[in-house]
Amino acid sequence: MNRTIRTAAIMVMAIVALIAMSATASAEPSRTTACTNCHSGVSLPVTTTLVNIVGTNATYSFSSPGADAIAVFSPTAKIAAIEASSGQFTVTVGQTYTVYSVGGPGRNDGVGSTTVSPAPLPDPVPTVTVEIVAGATRYHTAVTASARAFPSGADCVVIATGANWPDALGGGALASAVAGPILLTETGRLPDPVAAEIARLGATRAYVLGGKGAVDDAVFDALEDLLGAGNVTRIGGADRFETANLVSVAAVNEMKAGAGFDGTAFVATGANFPDALAAAPLSVAKGWPLFLAGPNGLSAATTSAMAACGITDVIVLGGTGVVSGTVESGLKTTYGNGNVTRLYGASRYHTAAAVAAYGCNAAGLSWDGLAIATGTDFPDALAGGVLQGVRGSVMLLTDRTLLSAPTASALGGNKSSIEHVTFLGGTGAVSQSVRDAVAGTLQ
Repeated sequence: MNRTIRTAAIMVMAIVALIAMSATASAEPSRTTACTNCHSGVSLPVTTTLVNIVGTNATYSFSSPGADAIAVFSPTAKIAAIEASSGQFTVTVGQTYTVYSVGGPGRNDGVGSTTVSPAPLPDPVPTVTVEIVAGATRYHTAVTASARAFPSGADCVVIATGANWPDALGGGALASAVAGPILLTETGRLPDPVAAEIARLGATRAYVLGGKGAVDDAVFDALEDLLGAGNVTRIGGADRFETANLVSVAAVNEMKAGAGFDGTAFVATGANFPDALAAAPLSVAKGWPLFLAGPNGLSAATTSAMAACGITDVIVLGGTGVVSGTVESGLKTTYGNGNVTRLYGASRYHTAAAVAAYGCNAAGLSWDGLAIATGTDFPDALAGGVLQGVRGSVMLLTDRTLLSAPTASALGGNKSSIEHVTFLGGTGAVSQSVRDAVAGTLQ
């Protein structure tokens, strides 16, 4: 009997020993210390290959010929043990892991290791869509902008000469007030595509900006033929300053008869167009009229027109080289220091960027959908400014052949907000190299 018990005990001990030996040949899942603390012997190389990253999880394949198992350690714990010489394991991105391979059946039958450091996937690069608003001529481009801004039509149109800019600068607020486009015309003839667009819009009335030297009677008569006698109104003064005053008063009167007017106006130089055009989207989106300052400041007629409109707040466009400090001081005396703001920069491109930033930061406009227009000519920005205002976005100006540095800076600084960009005019206005530079900046 004793011999039988002794034999059974020996057998049990042997089985326990075999189980222990089997355990030492594995990666020992219960262990939390590095495998090299327990295993030694020949080197067992282990290779890993990243299979994929899904969210925060990274999956690797592994291979270690000659190994019986692998174990994966984070900096603080064992996180996986696989009794195979090849397979896959999954870890969390953002840490470094050590992958051990171990041989068997004993602890001296080989060990090897490598590390993996899965990095989080970068944020996806937004895909920027590009829209071209252009036509064979400046007149066609304005028609294209009108069609994009008012696909369902408009009751009223604003007509300005495409030959020069002074009379047309203040047209944005009037276009806003009548909820219609700015269309361009030749001085002596209404272009056929413009007449066709007026018909498509279903317009019943029109405003003509400027005197007969800008838009002569032949165009006026052609418009009356389309819209009916008495449905076309000319707004023109003795010069650009008086015309701007009259256009602003007409715009404010239209707004007061409709949705209302908040009392804000722009003051810009009457000597050049870029600063005023950069503000066209704001003028359209908010219904803010434009008054022009001359070389001697604001005329008495202009200050009277501003008073008649009920102006309470003024935004001065451009630096003191174009609208003097004396003008600004006079405005502050009239309206109060806190009610006069100057938006400006070292160049027309800096000023346009400052106006765009103000529009997005203080007036509810968006960087997304911004437009790029040449800063060296006026027609595309004039008509395109209405499109931008209707869409609630802004406009930046650039040199024709080189992306201007302040424009590039504004694009780069706000690229996370930009998924759509519009180019106003053809490649003769904004070259392909500029378009490519814009696309590169937004990546």
